[in-house]
Amino acid sequence: MKADETTDILAQIYTEELSKVKIKGVNTRLVVRLLSEAHPRRFKYLAGYLKYCGYTNEARTTKKYNREAKSMAFLMAVEVKNLFNRIEINDV
Repeated sequence: MKADETTDILAQIYTEELSKVKIKGVNTRLVVRLLSEAHPRRFKYLAGYLKYCGYTNEARTTKKYNREAKSMAFLMAVEVKNLFNRIEINDV
């Protein structure tokens, strides 16, 4: 895949899919990278998506999963957790 094609794909994901994310303050680059690596629409069932990202026991034991997708999902989860922690601190 050429660099121009990758940029076009990421731009398309950014414009179409990112508007559906309702969490403010999340790094948009992480969302775009996660959706480009492992878009949930590509999987028929949630179990397949979780296995692809390495969040099932089978994927952990066989070590067959997409490490980049797992790291992007982890970074996004950490960012959302930090965002909620900042909100709680500001509310006090």
